[in-house]
Amino acid sequence: MSRRLGGNFRISFQFFFFHFLCERSSAKKIKTIKNDIDLLNSNLLFFIAIITRKTKTI
Repeated sequence: MSRRLGGNFRISFQFFFFHFLCERSSAKKIKTIKNDIDLLNSNLLFFIAIITRKTKTI
């Protein structure tokens, strides 16, 4: 039973922490983070395309 209570406490703490972060961060910060993630994804896809292209020509 103590494990179950510990699990419930962990889930509620994570929810509270996530809610706290959402309240503290502004929409502008969230948009900036989303743009950074999109930029990283596009760079990653670009490098994967280069690597696969070079391995095919070897």
